[in-house]
Amino acid sequence: MKLTQEQIDRIHKISDWCIKSIILVGLVVLFLKPGNWFWWVAGISLLVAIVVNTIFAHWTTDEEAEQRKAEIKEAIQEMQETEKKERRKIPSDERVKSPLKGLTPQQEQVIIDILCKKILVANGHLKTSELKHLLKALALDGNLDDHDLDRVIAWVEQETGEKVDSRNLKYDYEAKISDKEVTKWGDMIRERFELIEIS
Repeated sequence: MKLTQEQIDRIHKISDWCIKSIILVGLVVLFLKPGNWFWWVAGISLLVAIVVNTIFAHWTTDEEAEQRKAEIKEAIQEMQETEKKERRKIPSDERVKSPLKGLTPQQEQVIIDILCKKILVANGHLKTSELKHLLKALALDGNLDDHDLDRVIAWVEQETGEKVDSRNLKYDYEAKISDKEVTKWGDMIRERFELIEIS
């Protein structure tokens, strides 16, 4: 039966606890002058615990290393969030003009929220397979001026703080579009717009 990492860590901790307990009991009982049978049992138990501890030590999780990894990951995430915020603080006269059209400020914010929260990031940039269908859905509904894709890409990067694989997006936007995916994103947008109207 293959042991899980959690089980391995638990066995290692138990064996470590056993070693310390046997040594402590031995020191306490030493003053009571127990018989030879006690030292035989204690010695064999200690030896078994040490062997088990040594074997499982090779597969146990290094808690300090894991903690360092978690701290590094958290620091990287904080840096990325800070970078995104800084990108969004671009002076108004340097900001890329929104290619969205015919939408209220609340509706435009819905689109930006979808871009930021629903489009996944893969390999250092927004997922092209999702972004292209969202943009195409907007264009087909008459809510996006997609004649200048460079401007659209610059605006998306500005609002999300993420990179866009512009070369693949430009090609896929014209050559690789799924009607089913366009409908899915279009429905999502319209549902969000309806929620604004209801509220």
